[in-house]
Amino acid sequence: MKVNRAEMLLHSITRLLSRNADANIRRILAKSHPSEIASVIRQLPDDDGVHVIKQIRDTVREPETFVELEGKFIQTYLDNTDDKNHIVKVMQELPDDEVANLLAEVNGETAEEILSLMKTSKQEDVSEILQYGEDTCGRIMAVNIHKFNQKLTAKEAISIIQNSKHVESIYYIYVVDDDNHLVGVISLRQLLQVQGDRVLKDFMVRELVSVNVYESQDKAATFVEDYNFVSLPVIDDDGALMGMVTVDDVIDYIREEAQDEVLQMAGVEAEAIDDFSYLRAFGSRVSWYGLLFIAGVLCSEIILYYFKDVPQKLTYLCFAPLVLRLCGSMATQGLTFVTQGLFDEDIERSRSIRAFWGQMLITLLVTLLFAGVVFCYAFFRFLEPAWTSFGMSIGILVVTVMSIFVGVMLPLIFNKLNIDPQIASSRVIHVLMDALSLLIFFAFLFGWS
Repeated sequence: MKVNRAEMLLHSITRLLSRNADANIRRILAKSHPSEIASVIRQLPDDDGVHVIKQIRDTVREPETFVELEGKFIQTYLDNTDDKNHIVKVMQELPDDEVANLLAEVNGETAEEILSLMKTSKQEDVSEILQYGEDTCGRIMAVNIHKFNQKLTAKEAISIIQNSKHVESIYYIYVVDDDNHLVGVISLRQLLQVQGDRVLKDFMVRELVSVNVYESQDKAATFVEDYNFVSLPVIDDDGALMGMVTVDDVIDYIREEAQDEVLQMAGVEAEAIDDFSYLRAFGSRVSWYGLLFIAGVLCSEIILYYFKDVPQKLTYLCFAPLVLRLCGSMATQGLTFVTQGLFDEDIERSRSIRAFWGQMLITLLVTLLFAGVVFCYAFFRFLEPAWTSFGMSIGILVVTVMSIFVGVMLPLIFNKLNIDPQIASSRVIHVLMDALSLLIFFAFLFGWS
């Protein structure tokens, strides 16, 4: 249902943009959730996306939309407007950890300039978070949290909570000593149920589970999963309470890690979509296909060793493992890139498309390179005529390009048929590619012989 609503929202806003109907756009945005607005903006050209977000008049909805879009959109916004003061105004409404995450993805000089324009207290808190490594708990922790001295009473703690502002969501009350060392934790429910004159240290839980600011976010994710916590205290090396990590921060980390692992398993670098680089993509493809080629040649040599006395034409079967490995990998990469890039609403559509065509170009170049390697392997290893070796290399080139095409088209077709493209494509693609790749390769090989 959400997908249908998002598609309807995209269609409506696109139509209104063509008519310059900003008043109508504002009315629609006022009724839409930030995640839906962000989903629409990702699929629009950069200038249209910036124009849409400028139509949001809600001081809560706009900052939350920026969070959904992540830091790269801030750079896009500034490239189109150069309105740093408005970005600062938006970030003043966000939690410090969200601001740090956004600025971490903005150009260094621009991020420093935005940071310098913030209020002093906000600037200090964000700077503190940014000093920690990208994958540490310190980078995602919230620093504006409720922490109370163990000598306070329950009534005093409740009064402080009622009068506090700009504090991260309240799940637990963290109790500290006079030196800010974490000594206990109290659930909000427990705090509300005890007598008001009870001192916090008398009923706090002393058995604590916490993470260090320098420990990996993976450890925080493990604790949240194992203990079913909704938040987790973050301490420094001396045991002082520095902040907390919430379950939504951990979910974001798990999701990003899962996406990276899917891409890496298919031989696509984790930054392939968000931060595409031709040089990095070329290096990754050459190393990946090089390993596949070596594995295929080893399999071929094993077959030749045991069947060296068979007729000449049967020795061509030794190329089957090489063909199957290369084509299976190509098809899987095309499938993975489409399902993770083009169908993921958290990724800007324009970036996905640019990265997609860039990947296709790099793949074609690397395929041409390895087609030449196959020619040399066939010519010098089997002492085949150049014409036959050329047929082998052309066969490799054709089947790999065909594999990319099938890997890309299958999820698109299944998506149009309202069938889950990831599940359906993964079940069909290997069976289909094994048969097609061998059929086409041997057709070219014997056709050119």
